[in-house]
Amino acid sequence: MIGHQLWILNGMNQTYNEGESLIAVIEEVDIKQIAAQTNGYVDLRFTPASGEVVRERLTLSVQLAADVLESEVVAIRYNPGSAKSIVMTTTYDLHKRVIYSNLAMMGLSLLAVVVIAVGGTFFARRKEETLEFKEA
Repeated sequence: MIGHQLWILNGMNQTYNEGESLIAVIEEVDIKQIAAQTNGYVDLRFTPASGEVVRERLTLSVQLAADVLESEVVAIRYNPGSAKSIVMTTTYDLHKRVIYSNLAMMGLSLLAVVVIAVGGTFFARRKEETLEFKEA
């Protein structure tokens, strides 16, 4: 998961810094409430310098979708060679903060797992040594 988040972050940064600046038409926005999760999507249509019309559906969390709900168009950066080929400029900073938050939570979770694993191993070895000593 950490690798995936870093891959997406790198792709976003690459597209934002090197991508073509365009205006995309928002064809449809939908936000769905499923159990305790709220997410949605936005359908974009735009024409890059290549002249070929591109239609793309981006899935978004409700925080990111909120910025585009009332709009008919959105500014984007487009880099088809990137891991994240489309970046909406209005949601770029928020999306980066979400990724950093995810990375922090995964890092803390990994640290907790390592501490528990090392502690459990230490405890088990200690217990094993005590049992071997009693048997001898």
